[in-house]
Amino acid sequence: MKATSRQTQRYARLVIGLAGLCLVVVGVVNTRVNPWRITPAPWQNEGYDPYRGEAEHLRTTKAGILRSGEWRIALVGSSRVANAFDPDFPAWNRDDVVNLGCNAAFLNETTAIGKYFVEHEEAQLLILGIDPGDLTSKVDTRPLFDFEGSPFSPNGGMDNELRYVFGLSTFEASLATVKRSGRKQLAEYGPKGMRQVPKEQGKSQLKFIEKTITTKTELETTDAAGPERPLNEGKLKKLKALLEECRVRKCRVILFFHSNHALMHAEAKHIGEGVIPFEKERRELVKLLEDFPEVTLWDFCNYHPLNCEPLPLDDQKAGRITHWNDLGHFTPEVGTQMLALMMEWQLPNPEWQQIGKKLNRGNLEFYLAEVGEGYQRYLTQDGKRDLEWKEGLKAGTGGK
Repeated sequence: MKATSRQTQRYARLVIGLAGLCLVVVGVVNTRVNPWRITPAPWQNEGYDPYRGEAEHLRTTKAGILRSGEWRIALVGSSRVANAFDPDFPAWNRDDVVNLGCNAAFLNETTAIGKYFVEHEEAQLLILGIDPGDLTSKVDTRPLFDFEGSPFSPNGGMDNELRYVFGLSTFEASLATVKRSGRKQLAEYGPKGMRQVPKEQGKSQLKFIEKTITTKTELETTDAAGPERPLNEGKLKKLKALLEECRVRKCRVILFFHSNHALMHAEAKHIGEGVIPFEKERRELVKLLEDFPEVTLWDFCNYHPLNCEPLPLDDQKAGRITHWNDLGHFTPEVGTQMLALMMEWQLPNPEWQQIGKKLNRGNLEFYLAEVGEGYQRYLTQDGKRDLEWKEGLKAGTGGK
């Protein structure tokens, strides 16, 4: 019995010792590679930096970027920000601008990301994008991605911190980072957070757009009219709390309503109905300015010709919309123009000056009327052909 007991003890010590050794090895590798930049350590290998970061753990990756540097200006929003707002654009004339945009990040997430930024950095400016439809949408994207596993989550704690050092998911990310480094394959997102590897959408841009029109997902925030959809009070409360936090910390805020391609929310049923797309949300955002007059609000969701660019229906295989990757994502060239307007830089494309409007109570009614007129013009003139194609797809007639 005693021999058996001693053998059991030796076996247990061996198992515990091996487990401890594995933890040490995993911890050393994870902190040496630091795949998400989440655990900066003196011994990390800086040569891995261009290859760090993963789309599968994008919230953790963006939080790691914050932890790895000192930032004064943050660009926050959905993938539209991540894809098209360049923190390295020369007009910034500074090196402390970070892109914290995340794919499908709506207000439940973006307000938390903005809050984390102003709480952990000496924040000077927060530029926050709001997707049309989000303020009346019930969709909560937090459970769909790695938000709860990232420092952005207010529920994150020591468990997350231990996982960043000793977790197997972190170890797998470390191995993937080393593999990318060996292949000289850049990570999808750069050291300042902007997408640096274009997302592959196949050979036909039109086929991708067709798929988005015919496939409904739980991330849908459509219904441009939305009269029956009440405001999401939870999201609105979070937005107000963020603005209050920025006021206390003396961080300037620019809010902006994202641009969409006009076809994205166009509906033939709205012809002649006097619909003003997202009117309720626009009014609520302007109303916010009564309590937060120091906040600047821009609106880019209009019917400027850039947003009404015709689809390449005559060249469905190779044709592309010049300034759009799809109906929801504009190119960096457009993103730079938007930033230039908001930051009052010299405009790269002066002919696009009217793609955005700074809103306030004084000009809201005129602007809403302008948007409503632009929508009817698109439905019946500028976008008539494309709308017929879209309605055909929805009806199952192949866009004809």
